[in-house]
Amino acid sequence: MSLTEIQPSKHPNLDCIGASIYTVLKYLNFSALETAWKQCGAIYLKTQDSPYGDVNGQYMRTVAELTWIHNIRVEGQAEPENDLFLANIQERLERDIPTIVLCNMAELPYNPYYQDLPEMHSIIVTGREGNQLLIVDDYYRYKGLLPIEQFLLASNSSYRDAGTGEWYPLHNRSFELVLSDSLHPTHDQLLEAVRSNLSVLEGRCDINQIKRELDVPDDVNIEVGLKSLDPFMKDVETFLASGVEITDDHLDILNHSLISMAQTRAMYADVLQVISEKYESFADLAEQYRSIGHQWKITTNMILKAFDSNRSDMVHRVLQKISSIKTQEFEAVTSTREVLERVGVVV
Repeated sequence: MSLTEIQPSKHPNLDCIGASIYTVLKYLNFSALETAWKQCGAIYLKTQDSPYGDVNGQYMRTVAELTWIHNIRVEGQAEPENDLFLANIQERLERDIPTIVLCNMAELPYNPYYQDLPEMHSIIVTGREGNQLLIVDDYYRYKGLLPIEQFLLASNSSYRDAGTGEWYPLHNRSFELVLSDSLHPTHDQLLEAVRSNLSVLEGRCDINQIKRELDVPDDVNIEVGLKSLDPFMKDVETFLASGVEITDDHLDILNHSLISMAQTRAMYADVLQVISEKYESFADLAEQYRSIGHQWKITTNMILKAFDSNRSDMVHRVLQKISSIKTQEFEAVTSTREVLERVGVVV
C-alpha cells in the first residue's frame, strides 16, 4: 500500500490520537496492534479552583505507553515557523512516512464542530497536491484535500483542553512513529502490563512518579486508584447541589473522563485476550473488562443526551451508573490478582 492509499481506520474504542496512531502502525505493518494500548488505570486530577476534576484511565503519556514493551519511538517537535513545518512534512512524505499533526478541531471545515469546538484533534498528512495537503482523519472517517492555508490555521493556533478548560498553543506540533526491530511481545512480557495496571488500580504506586510522568502542575491535586472515583463523584454531587448552572464546558469535562475510562477498558480487554492464548484463565478476565468498557460507554451516551435534556437529572443518573460500575471494577481487580497469582506472577 502506498502512502496516498491510506484510508481512515474504523476503530470504535480509540480517541482521535489513538486512532491516528493505529492507522500509522497498520501502514507500517506493525504486528502487535491489539496490544499497543496497555494502560488500564484510574487517576483523578483536580485544580484548586475547579468544582470537580477529570478522571482518566491512563496513568502515563501515550509516548511512554508506546515505548513500554513495544519500543515504538515517537519522534516529533513543534515548529512555529510555517515554512519549516511544511518542509518537515514534505521531507517525511518523500520518505513515505505519514505525519501525525495535532490541530484545533474548530479550524477543520469538514467536521461537525467547525468554528464551534476549539479542542485538540489529530489528523494524518499522507500527500501533497500543489497548495493542498492530502489528510486522513480517522475519528471522522474523512479523507480529502485540505488547502495549506486552512491546514496552518488548524495546526498553528490554540486549543482548549477538554479536561481542564485551559487554553494551550499548538505551534505546528507533529510527529512520526519509528518501529524497533524487536519481535512481537511475548505473553509473559504482557503480564508485566497487567501487573503494573493492577498496582495503579489498587493505589499501590508512586504518585510522585505518575505526577512527573504526566507533568502535573503543583496546584493540581491527584488521587490514584479506583478509590479516586469516590472524590470524583463526591465533587460532582457537591457541584450539582450548589445549584450552579451546568454549562457545556462542565459536560465536556465529564464526557472527557467517561470516554477515557471506556476506551482504556475496551483496549485492555484485547491485551488480556492475547494473553489468554497461553493462559486460559485470562479469557474470563478479558470478557469482564470488555463488559466494564461497555458500561462506561453507556455513561458517555448519557452525558451526550444531557446536552439536550434536563442536565442536572441526567448527571445524577450518570453518577448512579458509575456507582454500579465501580463495584464491577473492584470485582475485576480481585479477579486480576487471582489470575496473576495462579500463573506465578508476584503482585
